Amino acid sequence: MPQGEARGDADDRDGLDDGGAGGLSHEPEAEPEAAEPEGGDADAAAAEEPAPPAAMSDVEDGGAPAEPLDAAEEGRASSPVTTFQELSAAVAAPDVDAIVLGGDIVMTGHITIPAAKTALTIDGQGRYALEQQGATTFTSSSTASPVYTLRNMTIVGRTYYGVVWCTAASGAPTIVLDNVDYTGPQLVYNRYGNVSFVGENNVLVKSNGSNSNTAEEIGEVHGVSVLGKLTVESTSVGSAFFWMFGAGSEKPFLTIASGAQASFKTSANTGRGFFWIEGTTYNVVLNVEDGASLLVDITGYNPLSTAEDHRVDSMRIGRNATAVFNFAGGIALSNELVVEEGAILRMNYLNKPGTNGSAYAYPLFRFLSPAGGDPVVQIDRAKAVVFAVQPSNRPIFGLAQANSLRFATTDFNYWPTYASAAAQEKPARMWSSEDPDGLLATLDLAAGQDVLKSIASNDDGLAAEFDLKGARVIQVGTEPLLLAPERQWAHSAAATGSTEPAARVYVDYAGNDGSERSFSGTSDDAGRYSVAIDNTAVDSRTALEVTAVHDFVALKRKVAVLEAESPSADPVLQIVRQGDPFPTDAWALIENADAGDEGPLQAVIAEAPGTDVVGPAVAKVALTNATGKSTLVTVPVFVTDESTVVDTTRRVALRAEDFSFRMGEFPRDDAARFVLDRSRAQAWDVLTGEDLSPEIVLPVNPLAEAAGTQTVTLSARGVERAIAVTIVDEASWVDVRIPTKMLFGTLDVYEGGKIVSPLYEIENGSSLPVSVSLAGFDVAEGDGVNLMSGPEAASGGNDLKLDLSVDGATALEYLHPFAAESPSAGWRTTLAPSARTCLAFSGTYLGAFSPGVVHRPSYSLVWSFAPVFEGETYDR
Repeated sequence: MPQGEARGDADDRDGLDDGGAGGLSHEPEAEPEAAEPEGGDADAAAAEEPAPPAAMSDVEDGGAPAEPLDAAEEGRASSPVTTFQELSAAVAAPDVDAIVLGGDIVMTGHITIPAAKTALTIDGQGRYALEQQGATTFTSSSTASPVYTLRNMTIVGRTYYGVVWCTAASGAPTIVLDNVDYTGPQLVYNRYGNVSFVGENNVLVKSNGSNSNTAEEIGEVHGVSVLGKLTVESTSVGSAFFWMFGAGSEKPFLTIASGAQASFKTSANTGRGFFWIEGTTYNVVLNVEDGASLLVDITGYNPLSTAEDHRVDSMRIGRNATAVFNFAGGIALSNELVVEEGAILRMNYLNKPGTNGSAYAYPLFRFLSPAGGDPVVQIDRAKAVVFAVQPSNRPIFGLAQANSLRFATTDFNYWPTYASAAAQEKPARMWSSEDPDGLLATLDLAAGQDVLKSIASNDDGLAAEFDLKGARVIQVGTEPLLLAPERQWAHSAAATGSTEPAARVYVDYAGNDGSERSFSGTSDDAGRYSVAIDNTAVDSRTALEVTAVHDFVALKRKVAVLEAESPSADPVLQIVRQGDPFPTDAWALIENADAGDEGPLQAVIAEAPGTDVVGPAVAKVALTNATGKSTLVTVPVFVTDESTVVDTTRRVALRAEDFSFRMGEFPRDDAARFVLDRSRAQAWDVLTGEDLSPEIVLPVNPLAEAAGTQTVTLSARGVERAIAVTIVDEASWVDVRIPTKMLFGTLDVYEGGKIVSPLYEIENGSSLPVSVSLAGFDVAEGDGVNLMSGPEAASGGNDLKLDLSVDGATALEYLHPFAAESPSAGWRTTLAPSARTCLAFSGTYLGAFSPGVVHRPSYSLVWSFAPVFEGETYDR
């Protein structure tokens, strides 16, 4: 409601209840410009408290009075209601403290909350609304510090007595608004109590029709806490967002809790700004806690004209919090402003549209602290702090008494003029420090407006050159904005990099011809910038200074100019299986590639090794950059197999094969050398290809003299390879089954004297292959039969052509005597373990057949069996 006037009387309000305009507040008289506060009346009741409005009900309309819920009948702490009468009765019921709306309710009268009820929650379930009909409210006079919660509802307001009109001057309620959407002239009337916004709340301060008061504040209240998300839009012409009151010894407060978000916006020609305080005794404690955010955007704000506007006891912006104030006015601060590490604070003192600078009475900050206390400004490594004043005749700082301002930062900048974002130039001066302690500065100011007595700083330039009185904008911070210049090449025609979107970017340098060069441009919507420069006077001795400016935040970075060089890359060791194809992606063979210029960089495989031989090899990758310079990168390759262990951490490959040998070969001396030789052990450095075989180590006694398989571990530089060594006892090598007698014969009934014979088997029962050979053949008894040694050996008598058949095929023709010393005359084959071969005799008897005459020749065969071990035949 309008500040500085008494509320309308009850008759006026009754007229408003009836839908008339008689209850609308009158415009306040203009207040004279106030001097700086010197103390005053501590009686906060100076603003007259009107009597509570007369409650309306259906009785006044001729209906039956609303009855309280029968506690004995209902017996519960929650009551669903669908009508005004049910709502009124539920509020009055002593045992009901939680009410659920079952439908939209129009408040046709006042509802008094019993003084004994210390808690009351009304829940709209996110579906239902409360609508005031004129000046109809919940009323409370409780002094028992009750808590009233309105939750999950829409509220249509029409009175500046709020939704809950609280009249207690002590022990006043706390009103909790939880997920409420409110439209109306004033949400809260709780001058000596508090309001808490939890969940997500949206508030539009406006008049709602002909039976509504004009738009006033969000609330008249002692303390405000935002614990969730609060969004406020106001159309009030003559009121602040909050009219704040002290309560006994307690200072009014406005707190944005950790992680909470609050936004207050208006473009109306408001005359009171963010908040104003009743009387001159109290000041508001303004606290934006760690990680919270606060936006106050009052673009149509009148210049401050009274001592009650924006009077703050202390102002704290917590760690990593953000607070932005855009308004045509300033803040009066009786204690200190503290901005903590990582925080952002922007104070923009704007011209009111249609005015000039002479209309403004106060600076951005009016410090009212006595001399000799803590610094009135304490900025401790904040991310970004901006003090900006648009009116040309208004200072940034005004002090009632001499005091100091303390800055701990890395960057300190100022502008002597205030310009729109599109026209902002580089700061007049920029100071920065890479010292671990940053840039430290304490400004001692005299009483008055921007009267700088001295500066103590670890930056001599800042102490000597900062012009406070000439500053329209001051900005400090440790990381006020993003600025990431890219590498700059001597032949490049532009400076490129990333910063904030729509930022002005300036590039300055001293050319190698002694000239001073300066170029500028603007970053795009993604923050990318490309500023064209003249590179004719640029070489590796040149250093560019790149400055980004965005909304009165500036940051400067120095960029060395680089000459184009040959490209480079680190090789990546390739481990390839024997016989597998070599990789074809050149980029997979290298890492950490550097083009040596702005790129692009091309990579191709210039030489690829074969993969058929186990061991070290190399590949070669050719790199070529945009300037045509090239480099050949040698890539180490190692070809491995199942007998090789590769440890890339130790850079060692160790190869050794499993092997077997006969017990008769057991090494009596230097068993280690025997194992190295027979396992074909080798070791390499996989990166350099160096032969590490001399460093292979074995146990002192690597072998046990016993038949069977045993494990031997070889090692080289901490890498181990275990192999299987099999020792075979020769005596157990050959196990065969052979026939002891083989028969053959013929009869005259057989055509042409054909020899027939049964089939006989030789079976290998050994675990190794066995070489089987006919090692000798002799005639034991001829019995009148001539055994032919060839076609020419026929005698014309009882001649016999005897052949040996193996597996159905003739293996030897014309068997005839030969000795073991002439094995070439025999026959040989190799039987695998468990294999068999079939033997039989064949041939032709060329002699005559006589009745009753039988010839029984006898022959002896010498068979030889030898194990085949590791591909070699071992004859006994």
